[in-house]
Amino acid sequence: LVDTIFAGVKCPKALHVCGYVGSIFQGLVELNVDILDHEFAAHPELLDLIAQVDFPQTIGFGCVRSDVNTAESVPEILERVKKGIDSIGNCKMMLDPDCGLRHLSPEVAREKLRNMVKAKEEFQ
Repeated sequence: LVDTIFAGVKCPKALHVCGYVGSIFQGLVELNVDILDHEFAAHPELLDLIAQVDFPQTIGFGCVRSDVNTAESVPEILERVKKGIDSIGNCKMMLDPDCGLRHLSPEVAREKLRNMVKAKEEFQ
């Protein structure tokens, strides 16, 4: 089904799966996609699982929660990202929110994104 959906797509193919994906992650890495995107802020226990699995994809690393209407601080995001790098490696990781931020107030959503960018800049 994923191959059918992405038939003819020439740009990198990304798949976001909401929630805890621990029980299906091994199957997800077998899909023909370039990026697997998951909620690591809400489910940090995924890091232990991913560290044990060999996968070719880049990981979309959700580092700010989409279900909490308060913005994480830059140090809090940095801590999450450092744990992600320890498990995944920084070459196979791209930062993003856990999920869409549409249920949050616009002010909080913008602050989460600003803080996420500031945290990312700490690694350059």
